[in-house]
Amino acid sequence: MGFGIRVETLRKLLESVGTIDRSAFHVQCGSCDTLISETEEYCPSCGEKLPEDVFAEREQSQLSVFCERTINEMGINPILARDGYDSWKFHKGSSEIRLFVYNNTYLFAVSPVNLLPKKEVEKVLDYILSEDFGLYKMGIEGRQIYMAYRVHLYDITDESEAEIGRNLVDLVFKADEMDNMLVERFGCEFSEYSKQD
Repeated sequence: MGFGIRVETLRKLLESVGTIDRSAFHVQCGSCDTLISETEEYCPSCGEKLPEDVFAEREQSQLSVFCERTINEMGINPILARDGYDSWKFHKGSSEIRLFVYNNTYLFAVSPVNLLPKKEVEKVLDYILSEDFGLYKMGIEGRQIYMAYRVHLYDITDESEAEIGRNLVDLVFKADEMDNMLVERFGCEFSEYSKQD
């Protein structure tokens, strides 16, 4: 299929559906939520036009194979992390990690690490602006602080795969360290996307 469904979404669906033939692939109509298992152009329940090729199977791209191999090296099951075609979302420690292809041009790894504190924001901003994070970039949108790594798809070659894979793995561990440090040192809050035990 080339994508995965988050467990929370699946549980909600299974609770609302009752008995379902689990041996068949189903598509859920975006209009009436009917589950459709036969290849159709229109929903048999409400007549809504279904997305083109929604029943077509897709082969995993070389990029997808590379990303999933790297995610596996992080100790994460890449199949469970799938969040769409060439898109993954998972937690490492407390940090949420989003790995995705943007505009068929760049591979991004992004972690929404923390929220800015409600007071004494200057200390955090000075830290973010003065610190050298190497290959990784820090950004802020609203109160959300992000850590990110970006690589152009053409730069992912047989020769560079190992290094880029290490950079992705390093971002994951740095994000998990960063969110704790920002809480302890600057009084930042954990992001709403953080996993709290």
